[in-house]
Amino acid sequence: MAQDACSENFVDPTARLNAFHNIPVGLIVWQLKDTGDIRSLRLLAVNGAAERELGTPLRDVIGKEIGETFPSLLKTNLPVCCRRVIVSGKPETAGEVRYGDARVGGSIFWFDCFPLPDNCVGAAFENITDHRRSEQARSGALYLLHRITIAINNSTSVAQAAEVCLSEVCKHIGWPVGQLFLVDQGSTMGFAPKPIWHLSDCKRFRAFCDATERYERDLNNNFLLECRIRQGKKAGLAQSLGFAVLEGDELRAILESSSDTPTPLEETLVRAIADIGVQLGRVFERESAAIVAQRMLRQEEERRDATRKLRACTGRYAPSLKATLDGLRGRKRGRGRTSTREMASSIELMQRCLAEMREIGSPPIEFRGNNSRL
Repeated sequence: MAQDACSENFVDPTARLNAFHNIPVGLIVWQLKDTGDIRSLRLLAVNGAAERELGTPLRDVIGKEIGETFPSLLKTNLPVCCRRVIVSGKPETAGEVRYGDARVGGSIFWFDCFPLPDNCVGAAFENITDHRRSEQARSGALYLLHRITIAINNSTSVAQAAEVCLSEVCKHIGWPVGQLFLVDQGSTMGFAPKPIWHLSDCKRFRAFCDATERYERDLNNNFLLECRIRQGKKAGLAQSLGFAVLEGDELRAILESSSDTPTPLEETLVRAIADIGVQLGRVFERESAAIVAQRMLRQEEERRDATRKLRACTGRYAPSLKATLDGLRGRKRGRGRTSTREMASSIELMQRCLAEMREIGSPPIEFRGNNSRL
C-alpha cells in the first residue's frame, strides 16, 4: 500500500521539465543569492517561448548572474521588481520594459513576476514591440491627418494645399521625394506640365524630376518610363507609392511619394495618406465651385453693364422717337395704298421700340405741353 501511495504522488522530473518548456508564454526563473543586492540575481531556467520572444538562445548563459547575462537589464525596473516579489512573496506586474543589447535587438517587453521557493522568482513575459509600433503608427497617422486637415481647410488653392500635404507627409514618413501631378484636362495623353514637388535634395533628384515630368506628359511612351526608372535608381530611390485625387468621380491629380529604402509603410499610414488624397479632392471641388461663382458674377456684371448702356441709349433717343410717332399720327394719310402701309409700319415700329424701353426700365420721358408719362 505504501508503495502504491508513493507511486501515486510521484511526478517524473522529466515530465515537469517538458511541461515547463512547452508553456507558450515566455518564462525566466531567477534566484536571488543576496536579498540586499539585485546584482546577485542568477538565471536558473528559461523555456523555449522565452528564447522565441527574445530572439536568441539562452541555454549557454544559464547559471550566470544578471550582470553577465543581461547587463542592460540592470538599468530597468525589472531586477528591483523581482527582488520585491522574492522578499514579499506576492506577485507583481513590472509592466513595459525596453531592452536591447548585443544579443537582443531593441525591443519592448511586458513582464509579470510571481514568487517561487528558495528565493526564486518567475518572470512571465511577451514581446509587444510590434503591438506598440502599430499603436504609435496609428497615433502618428491620426496626428498627421489632423495637421493636414487643418492646413487644407485654411488653403485658398490646390497648389497651396498640395505643398502643405507633400511637406507634412514626406517629413512624417521620412521619404525624400513627394510630388502632385495635375491631370491635363485639355489632353488625353497624360498630366499637365510643372507638377508640384517636395525634395529633400534638389540636386540629387533633379534628373529624376525631369524624367518623371517627361513621362507624365506621355504615359504611353515606354522609353520615357524606362528613363524615369533608370534615373530613380541612380538617385537611390527604391519605391514609390501613389494615390488618386478625385473630384467626385473624376481623376484630377496623383499624389505620389518616393522612398530611398524598400521598407513598406505601415498600413495605418497608407490609409491616412489615402484620406489626405480625398481631402485634396475636396479642395479641387471648392476651387471649381469658386471658379463657377466668379464666372456667374462676371456674367451678371456684364449683363448689368449692358443694361445700363441700353438705358442710357434709349433715354437719349426716346424724345425724338416720341416726336416722330406723334408726327406720324397727326399726319394726313395719302390716298395711295403704299403711303398708308408705310405709315402703319412706322407707327407699329415706334410703338414696339417704346414698349421695349419700358420693359428694360428706361427713365420716364416727359413732353412739352403734356405731363403724361409713357
